[in-house]
Amino acid sequence: MGFPFKKDTANYALYGAMFGLLFPIASTLLQAFLSFGHISCATLIKAQQTSALLYVIDTAPFFLGIFAMFAGIQVDKINNYSHLLESMSRQQAEKMIAEMYADSTTLEHDTDELLNEVSPNNPDDK
Repeated sequence: MGFPFKKDTANYALYGAMFGLLFPIASTLLQAFLSFGHISCATLIKAQQTSALLYVIDTAPFFLGIFAMFAGIQVDKINNYSHLLESMSRQQAEKMIAEMYADSTTLEHDTDELLNEVSPNNPDDK
């Protein structure tokens, strides 16, 4: 199961707001039950209309969505930096391998030249 959005910023905001919905739902149900002894559509509406505290609690999805969005922004930044470092690492590794190969072929060529120069002129080898 995947996330609904490509960016973590939007996913975090959505899930933060969804989590925030639990607070007004639970508090409204609790307030209606404590105030009226039972839960119905009428008591839920009445609880919302009469309780100033529920007005504040009703903002929870908005603020939790905002704060979760800020966390998602940081996750997106970290993921972007991670991808950048991976691509840089690959490029640097390829460059280093190419340099090592170039150095090894140069060293091999130099060694062959030295051996060819030293071997024929060395009277002890005969």
